[in-house]
Amino acid sequence: MAFEKRYNRVSPVRSQTEVEYKLSDKPQTAFPAQLSKYLKERFQLKGKMLDAMCGRGEYSKAMDDLGLEVWCFDMSNQAASLFPKRDERLVLGDLNSDDLPFEDETFDIIFCKSAIEHVNADHMMAEFRRVLKTGGKVLILTGDWFYSYRVWYADHTHGYGVPWMTHSLKLILESYGFDDREVENIIYLPFTWHSGLRGKLSRLFCHLIRICIPYQHSALSKWTGTFWKLIRFSHEVQIVGFGTKK
Repeated sequence: MAFEKRYNRVSPVRSQTEVEYKLSDKPQTAFPAQLSKYLKERFQLKGKMLDAMCGRGEYSKAMDDLGLEVWCFDMSNQAASLFPKRDERLVLGDLNSDDLPFEDETFDIIFCKSAIEHVNADHMMAEFRRVLKTGGKVLILTGDWFYSYRVWYADHTHGYGVPWMTHSLKLILESYGFDDREVENIIYLPFTWHSGLRGKLSRLFCHLIRICIPYQHSALSKWTGTFWKLIRFSHEVQIVGFGTKK
């Protein structure tokens, strides 16, 4: 017997984009451009890309600056405020229930950062596969429950999604027919992205931080200094999942 999750539309006074991602609390940094450049090179991204649940649009802008043709999708009319092309390329909808308003096989890339944990992932993945071209690439980033369970519900909107780990992300990519799957952990500290010995030593350094310095979950709103960001993101290990549509 199939089990279907149902989500009713809600209308909060302010959207999550307004509350969680306001510039006064989370100002713009160089990080989106750094991560976008790393991912573009790592997974050889090119062509027409959909930034699904794009938030403020920092990654939309960064990817577009790198030469991709970026379109945005989000449920908030406050979304993509940092993307200069928002007026022509932002489409609104709810990935819990709405079909993506694009024709089959429209995009070369689907990029989805910090979003799969908020929605009905089965509906979302089915739509991703539909609008991707044959040979197109899906790239999903989300927090790893194994590392971040202590602060998972600091974001209240995680309450109606599900947490993810590397194995579960592998399984859903396989379930929806994505091949060439690569699912691995990533630390949101650029010095850890190097290959070879340098990369291994930097990731070991972050591992030692996780062992020796507890996560200061009571100070989530105060993670502003370089030292505290080092501790926070050493603990908040993410997952990057990649697959191609064959």
